[in-house]
Amino acid sequence: MFLKELYHNNKFLFWFCIVFIAGELFFTIIRIENTPFFLYGMYSKSVHEKNNYEDFIININGKQLNVYDLPDAEKEMILSPLSLYHSLEKNDYRDPLLTTVESRFKGRLPHSMYDQIVKRLTNDTTDIADYFSWMRRYLKRFSSERYLGIQILFGNYQYQPDGKIILTKTDTLLEL
Repeated sequence: MFLKELYHNNKFLFWFCIVFIAGELFFTIIRIENTPFFLYGMYSKSVHEKNNYEDFIININGKQLNVYDLPDAEKEMILSPLSLYHSLEKNDYRDPLLTTVESRFKGRLPHSMYDQIVKRLTNDTTDIADYFSWMRRYLKRFSSERYLGIQILFGNYQYQPDGKIILTKTDTLLEL
């Protein structure tokens, strides 16, 4: 057995492995995911068919930018912050992560340390102006024309019985 042999050859490394294994078991029990160790329930449930999907529509100077034609890294640099902004907007600019931070750290850490964790891990209305200017600069890179404007819409799509997808509704999310 590996651990038995490790104990006889290198006690420091043995205890390091034991503490690591115990830590991972502890995090699994309290349901905190640590990559590359994933919680069983996250990837073991069946996926149910959906007829309605939501996505962002980005128009730069009146022309739609197809983010799915971009390299994955650029696509994620656009869609991940947009998704977070959209969830902030829907939640009255209260970061959904704040609930998790509060449940794990509030009252368990000194107040000043807790405030620093909240400030560094979550977003609020003071971060929005910086996000808008960053997004404007980032999206300008995808148009060679003189900058006229950026419009970001949130679209609802629906699959039809014949397999076609139609856009059923759009809401303006941002105009930069």
